[in-house]
Amino acid sequence: MSATAEKPAKSKPKARVAARDLGRALGPARSAKAQVVKIDPKDRTLRFDTPTLAAVLPFAGTRGSGRVVRVKRGDLAHVVRSVGGGDVLIGEDDGRLCIDAPRATVVLPEARIDPRQDREHPFDGEETLTLDARALARTLLRTEPFASRDGSRPTLASVALDMHRGNVVATDSFRLAICGAPELLRRRKGAPPLLLRIDGVVPLAVALASVGGDVEVALGAKHATFTFGDQRWSVATGDGVYPNYADLLPAEGDWNAVVELNATELADAAALIAGLSIRNACAVLTLAESGGATLAVRGSDGPRCTVTLDADVTAAARSEVVLDPIGVNADFLLAAARALAPEDIVLKVISPLRPMLLKGADAMHLVMPIRFRNGA
Repeated sequence: MSATAEKPAKSKPKARVAARDLGRALGPARSAKAQVVKIDPKDRTLRFDTPTLAAVLPFAGTRGSGRVVRVKRGDLAHVVRSVGGGDVLIGEDDGRLCIDAPRATVVLPEARIDPRQDREHPFDGEETLTLDARALARTLLRTEPFASRDGSRPTLASVALDMHRGNVVATDSFRLAICGAPELLRRRKGAPPLLLRIDGVVPLAVALASVGGDVEVALGAKHATFTFGDQRWSVATGDGVYPNYADLLPAEGDWNAVVELNATELADAAALIAGLSIRNACAVLTLAESGGATLAVRGSDGPRCTVTLDADVTAAARSEVVLDPIGVNADFLLAAARALAPEDIVLKVISPLRPMLLKGADAMHLVMPIRFRNGA
């Protein structure tokens, strides 16, 4: 009597990749707060989709086989960190992701997600632009902190690429940041601003800065696709009409005082005041008739602080009112000054009740004042 041995199941070829390369691809997914990533061993790509952002990121290595597997991003990141450097083998087996490391074999089950949330962002668009990746990244990172975080105001929770005026703009209605970028955003006269949802701006900008070169931007109905290097990103665009920010800027002849100073020195003074633990505190800018300026703190209680600024003040003949103290949120002033540092800037004021303007070489910030009650 003879026995017939069963043939072992033929294993699918696995992709050989460097663990560090896979970890670098997981970095943007983590910053975008993606819960699930999709690994394609055959094409050696990692993809993630969030409500506002999606990306397809390649990683180097030999080609494997098997279908795309969804796994929890945190589990995969933990495995990659644990195996350290060196190469790993990854592949799909019966709907699971198998990872062979030098001293361990890990099998990650396929992540279960709600089918209603399993929607992939499109990577397409009708109109395309070619921009400088690092210049766009630098401008986005300088502007994004000033966008609104209020979920009830989705239009302001965006960074606006105004391709008509050549500016990148953000506002939360208390402050306004305008970064000039005419070399980036020449498009057509009268075009409405492209609103990039802020959840996707920072991960995209970091990736743009790391890759460099040119980026192709394709404009879709509800998204914008960015293709650079061997990466593809899709960022959701905001709905609604963005405020006409140009109407918020006072006319050139309306300014009653012009202060010339260094943005870094102003940021240091604002940081000192913002760091003090004072209830109901605000920064108080005072312009002296002698031409100097001070930044002080005013609040219900706590330490008192006055910083003398190395500034040149030029006041108009009609500017008696501007010599009154001007209240401003210290954190807002600090953020604006840091965004302009280390340049020498011009600070322009009209009165204690009107916004002040901080202007650098290619950017400006408008900050609303704080009104004092009962002369306090």
